[in-house]
Amino acid sequence: MLLKIIKMKDNNLYTILTLLSIVVFAALQYPSLNLPYFGDEAWVYGSAVRILADHPLSLMPDALPLHYSRGHPLLFYFLTASWLKILGNTIFQSHLFMLLLASLLLWFTFKTGELLFNRKVGFLSAFALILQPIFVAQSAIVLPEITVALFTVLSCYFFLTQKRWLYLCFGTALVLIKESGIILISSLAAFQFFKGIKQPKELIKEIAITIVPFLFFALFLWVQKKHHGWFFYPEHIGLLKFNIKTFGYTFLKEVSYFLFIDQGRWVLSLLGLASFSFLLQKRKIKDFLKLNRFTLIIGFLMIFMLFSSINFFTKRCQLIKSFYTS
Repeated sequence: MLLKIIKMKDNNLYTILTLLSIVVFAALQYPSLNLPYFGDEAWVYGSAVRILADHPLSLMPDALPLHYSRGHPLLFYFLTASWLKILGNTIFQSHLFMLLLASLLLWFTFKTGELLFNRKVGFLSAFALILQPIFVAQSAIVLPEITVALFTVLSCYFFLTQKRWLYLCFGTALVLIKESGIILISSLAAFQFFKGIKQPKELIKEIAITIVPFLFFALFLWVQKKHHGWFFYPEHIGLLKFNIKTFGYTFLKEVSYFLFIDQGRWVLSLLGLASFSFLLQKRKIKDFLKLNRFTLIIGFLMIFMLFSSINFFTKRCQLIKSFYTS
């Protein structure tokens, strides 16, 4: 009985520590909410959401001039502009909305760690994310990456907990925030395929449900084609790199270096290797590899790294991969 009480207190302890960490983090970020827009938020996103908030809200591709939307789906702009319409169209409110999303990302990082392992791992994962400079830098500025990361985590969380309607809502929202969301949906579909290959009847049903967000993304592309005459923003298409040497350089010298070495992440990489070696020594590696959910995370991370190596490399877009390394 005493052991049960101690265990219950330990579990609650990690939940309390996580909530306390989020509150302290938000409090430390609060003074920066009145700072003027900077970088891409000044050039594109901050200006765009405030313009949209001053007009009728819409998800149609022509709701914003192309130099603001850049051909992306407009759900990020729509959500932020909705917040501004309700609470006031100010720089402070736009930054406050982003800080709220960042706080939710920390909480669901904890919940995902708890789901995959336990609450202790959940707390350590959320705390590791707080220590990521790329997360801290973007947690209170108007950029879509925090939202992409949050909806990716939510999609994975509800997919793994088999809450299908919530998965479909957040998975669809993810692909309507940014095109890169299709990487997660593709990874989840592949996971379903390899997991259920021995049960073909159930397999077809599960994959059909998993790829529903693709239908909404295809609808967006069709509407975009009607409005602008192309599916993807031509300037962005021109930045794609299919040369094998350029791809290899980006994968090794930019994506991999930034993800596993830069900004102090070499510490996490060494800890990961040490943990892997420990499991191998204890002959528990088979149990480790049987963690299907963990396999999904690793698979998604690798596919996203390959996807990033084809595209124009920018550090702020690596936030979601930094989350998974934490």
